[in-house]
Amino acid sequence: MSNNIKILACFKTVADLEMLTHDDWLINDDYSIASSFVRKTLSNSDENALETALQLADSAKNLGLTTELTALTIGDDNSDSFLKNLYAVNYHKAVAINIASNIDLRFNPLAIATLISHYREQIGQQDIIILGNQSDDGQNGQTAMLLAEKLNWPCITQVTHLALTHDSTHLTVTSVQDGLILQQSIKLPLVLAMGYTPEAASLRLPNLKSKLSAAKKDIE
Repeated sequence: MSNNIKILACFKTVADLEMLTHDDWLINDDYSIASSFVRKTLSNSDENALETALQLADSAKNLGLTTELTALTIGDDNSDSFLKNLYAVNYHKAVAINIASNIDLRFNPLAIATLISHYREQIGQQDIIILGNQSDDGQNGQTAMLLAEKLNWPCITQVTHLALTHDSTHLTVTSVQDGLILQQSIKLPLVLAMGYTPEAASLRLPNLKSKLSAAKKDIE
């Protein structure tokens, strides 16, 4: 494997339901909560995934390795500001996949996994794909496993820590399985689903200069 490690971090934005008052909890005809007027935020585990990818890039640099970080979101019309922010914290690519259908992606992990796998096929090799363990709205927790099945890659869920090896061919993965802490050395490529980890609980904040520079970049 080359000394350039390609990392794809996938995320989605969700309505910040904590902003709703008791009177705001209105049910639509499709049994969803009316939340179009509520600000968007990152799913908690997706925020863990995005920050973990950045920390992995930091550690790769210390080992003399380079990384290519790509952030990907699907079917989200309100993602531009989040993608620009990811440019500002040193993601190299920011990608939005827009879909024309009316599929409710909250409850269709197979559709999400299929789109991510098609994107990976079109853009070439990725060494690590990181997702949140589950979104705050759909909460199905199946997307990472379905994606790994499509790619025929190993998949580890409930990940709490990652560490690169010096040869850049393996990743040391710490996860929680059946209440126990498990540490494995796994050969790349692989799919990871991040659980909660305090060291990556929130995405780092960019400085003003980085934000101004990121504002000029195009979202793919």
